[in-house]
Amino acid sequence: MPQTTLIIAGEGESREVPLEAKGVILGRSSKCDVVLNSSLVSRQHARLFQDPFGRWIIEDLGSRAGVLVGGQRLRAHAVFPGEQIIIGPFRLSLSQPLDQEIPPDTQASTATYLIEAAADVRVTRAGPTADVSLSRDRLRELNRLVDGLDAVSALPELYAEVCRRLVVAPDTAALVVRLPAGAGPLPASPQVIAHHLGSPQEGGPAVGAENLYLSRRVLEVVRSSREPVMARSTHAEESDLSLTLVDERQPRAVLCVPIGESHEAIDALYLDMPMGEAAEDLFDFVQAVARHVRLVRRNLLLLEAKAQRRVLDYQLSLARQIQSKLVSAAVPDLPGVDVAVHYEPAMWVGGDYCDMWPLPDGRLALAVGDVAGKGLPAALVMVNLHAALRATMSYCTRLNEVSQHITDHLHEHMPEGMFVTMVLGIVDPARAQFEYVNAGHIPPLVVHEDGSVLALEGAHYMPFGILGDRFEAVTVGLTPGSSLVLVTDGITETMDAQGRMYGIPALRELLERSQGVSSQRLVAEIAQAASDFRQPLPQQDDVTVLALAIRGV
Repeated sequence: MPQTTLIIAGEGESREVPLEAKGVILGRSSKCDVVLNSSLVSRQHARLFQDPFGRWIIEDLGSRAGVLVGGQRLRAHAVFPGEQIIIGPFRLSLSQPLDQEIPPDTQASTATYLIEAAADVRVTRAGPTADVSLSRDRLRELNRLVDGLDAVSALPELYAEVCRRLVVAPDTAALVVRLPAGAGPLPASPQVIAHHLGSPQEGGPAVGAENLYLSRRVLEVVRSSREPVMARSTHAEESDLSLTLVDERQPRAVLCVPIGESHEAIDALYLDMPMGEAAEDLFDFVQAVARHVRLVRRNLLLLEAKAQRRVLDYQLSLARQIQSKLVSAAVPDLPGVDVAVHYEPAMWVGGDYCDMWPLPDGRLALAVGDVAGKGLPAALVMVNLHAALRATMSYCTRLNEVSQHITDHLHEHMPEGMFVTMVLGIVDPARAQFEYVNAGHIPPLVVHEDGSVLALEGAHYMPFGILGDRFEAVTVGLTPGSSLVLVTDGITETMDAQGRMYGIPALRELLERSQGVSSQRLVAEIAQAASDFRQPLPQQDDVTVLALAIRGV
């Protein structure tokens, strides 16, 4: 697979750094993968990595000067090849090879046959002498052809258009042939991507799509050298088929030049004509055409890739908006209850689940969970879970029955091996009670007024989606002034550069120091503590924190 390269310019230097999908840390520190030596760059400034959708993401690691793209300071951004990133005095961009193949012309389905070149065929890999220049007629022809190619707006049309415009004389044929890029033997019948066949000389045989003969030697030289080739035959006998698309007894000339390459194949322009049409400047002319075809091909591939990226970016942005609306950003306003949520997916969409909604009897239903995995698969399960849970609790609020229904539903509809850990509960502000079921999740923590922290270890069962347990709910009291805290493992299992986890003990210590603060401040402090702990590493998992305090009835 062609490798993406990070191009760095600034402070009197210019260099290129090959990238791997896991990415690199950029900063002033000598411990960074890519060192940017400037006082304007933070020690660990940013991270560049590839997401599961193949996009390269630049993420600011809390730097002082920030990461600028398009003149805007951004926390995270999906970078397109060629887009400029500013970090301090450095300008960075990505060079990412376009590895897409142009689809064959629908009119080019034909059989081809490889032939061996006769002894009198001369193969030339270098162009004419340096003092040979294009004639005025050739320049006009080249300009017309360039104008025609520049008007092409779709990839599938490009090769067909260049073949059509190159065939201007009788008994001439232009083809684009797709060759395997590896070192194995050429196929006996190479794939023709596009072709155009000229009319026959008066009285001569037609150049038909059923009798296309290509020189094995010419194609092998082009494939091995990636260089233009010109071959001529001085004569052809009936018994010695030479450079010809049709079985004619006349000298022929062949020009073949690579015009595109992907990871698996090489596209070569193959021009076959009578020797009399092969003027002295033809080699230079065809090479100039090939250079422009490669330029147009790259531009069209880039435009198509940008269009595809815009669609992907829009879809992911829309998915993120949809998912964010499923997370309770606007918390219910209940008398005597102070509640807040912090939710941050590791990617553009995530698998953490957090929801709160008031029940008709004045109680508050809440759920904090984590779908196994990250990204789109986990997000889709999360959306399914949201719909199933809300629908079930609209007619049943007995948590043991709700839990059994949810685990049966997920077991039936989730892929094998996926499951959901969750704390599903109901807060009764009037009675200062919390009823809950814990399906394989981190135990809820209660922070009392005196600063002591209690982990609720009861009602702990297998994750939803795994059959076997019979769920029973547990009810605990929440005294006025106490806080209930639920988190996902994006907090407790976040790791620092030495591979140490933040863990529940560190979370308990923070809660002991933060007793009495508002729920909004508490969730912010928890999220910030985990972020500070993992620096300079990026967020690897979805982060969810819910805090609920009983302030009096």
